[in-house]
Amino acid sequence: MSEQARILVIDDEPDFRSMVAGELSAEGHGVFTAADGASAISTLKSDEFDVVVTDLRMPGASGIDVLRAAREFAPETQVVLTTAYGSLDIAVECLRAGAFDFVQKPFNVVDLVSSVARAIEHRRSRQATELHQASQAILAARDLDRLPEVIVEITRKVMAADDASLMLPDAQGRLYVAHSSSLSSEIRVAMHTATGERVAERIARSREPAIISEGLSGDPRFSNIVDFQRVNSSIVFPLYTGDRMVGVLNMNRIKAGRPFVRGDLERASVIASQAMLALENSRLLRQMLATDRLATIGQMAASVAHEINNPVSFVLASHTFLRRRLEDLNRLGRAFEQGASSETLRAVWANMGGNNFNEDLTQVAADIEEGAARIRDIVFDLRGLARTEDVPIEVDFNDAIRSALRVAAAEIRGRARLTTALGQDVWVVGISGRLSQVLLNLIANAAQAVCEKPGGTGEIRITTRREGDRVVAEVFNNGPPIPPAHLPRIFEPFFTTKSASMGTGLGLSVSRELVRRHKGEIRVDFSHEQGTQFTITVPAAPLR
Repeated sequence: MSEQARILVIDDEPDFRSMVAGELSAEGHGVFTAADGASAISTLKSDEFDVVVTDLRMPGASGIDVLRAAREFAPETQVVLTTAYGSLDIAVECLRAGAFDFVQKPFNVVDLVSSVARAIEHRRSRQATELHQASQAILAARDLDRLPEVIVEITRKVMAADDASLMLPDAQGRLYVAHSSSLSSEIRVAMHTATGERVAERIARSREPAIISEGLSGDPRFSNIVDFQRVNSSIVFPLYTGDRMVGVLNMNRIKAGRPFVRGDLERASVIASQAMLALENSRLLRQMLATDRLATIGQMAASVAHEINNPVSFVLASHTFLRRRLEDLNRLGRAFEQGASSETLRAVWANMGGNNFNEDLTQVAADIEEGAARIRDIVFDLRGLARTEDVPIEVDFNDAIRSALRVAAAEIRGRARLTTALGQDVWVVGISGRLSQVLLNLIANAAQAVCEKPGGTGEIRITTRREGDRVVAEVFNNGPPIPPAHLPRIFEPFFTTKSASMGTGLGLSVSRELVRRHKGEIRVDFSHEQGTQFTITVPAAPLR
């Protein structure tokens, strides 16, 4: 065995008990003994063992009673029953009650040692499998916003805790409860606003995990801290990567029962390491999402500048024309103030254009308004793309497409013929800026794909429609196909066939993550000589 196993041997015959304990100690195990079932049950309530070897018939509490207590207080502990009065019926009863093995006395010691070894291996295999599955579930969590909840619920289950919670640092570095399986909102607020150092903060500062038994008042390390919730036993595990604190994971056993022991701390370290890794991945992914937004805007900076420059030039030209017309109007005013005759005034008015003068002013005012509105819309779209935080609301998917098209307009112009067929009732619950980011990535990729088409024969086609409870958006381009060998990898982070100046390799990976955060999916429908089509599907909002 790679680690010393803890074994409890129970038998009311001292010589037999001593013999079994000696043989198991010789195998390198840590062996503890009990002379009767009642004392063994008391021990099981407060300590943890890998295997219990117990006689079936003992005065007072029997081996079956010990087995039932082990199932209640330490479900993972394996129990091997021994007896000199066995029968098939008794053996079946014991195995049905959860015993790992049933050994008939007298027995060959080698058989008993072998049974115990198999019981230890079985326990550790089950633990390893459970920890592996828990680790996989934590790391596989797709919804970043639900990650604290996933971590807490898996921790509570694996650690057999009545309550678990995850605390994360806020902007000021102060810990707050990101999710708890049982703490009320009032207690969470009280914990966050309470003055003085809390348990989690003290343990985080020490960077060493701790087991707390019998509440804070019974532990000299924390006796001066107010206890918001009375618990039987706790594990508080700080999560660190290098010198930076990621959070604190708390596990509590509130009800009376076996307290946490050193073996629990070892299991908690596995869960804590996976939680830390998942939280770090989440942080890096959020940074990647923000980086890709800025990278996409940066790559299209020239196009965006051109798209803004056009209405700016338009507004300036209209302003110049307006200023000249106002000078004409000033001349008419001066002539009027100087008492010019009606004939002179009519001549000045006619020279200004007569009735067309008012039409010119009205038109130039409308032109300035239109140009300013175009600038405002583009700036609004860029702000939506750059915004890092937002709250999901009902948004029209078509608006997200229009926003992306405004930013990408200059990128498309001259490269491809753009056609859109935007359907009705394509409302979704989401973040418009993030959806625009997805569409902008696909549109930019499409524009780059068709740029080599001869004679302006490039085509980009965007369609939306509602299909039952889903909204479907399709982005097609008739550029060269994606090589079949690349198709399985196109959504991988940093995978790209473009030069460094053309892309980061994050666009499609980020797009898939953003679509998944909207509980949707993105896929390549086809990619052949006729073109390539990406399809996005997301849950639709209820019909209005």
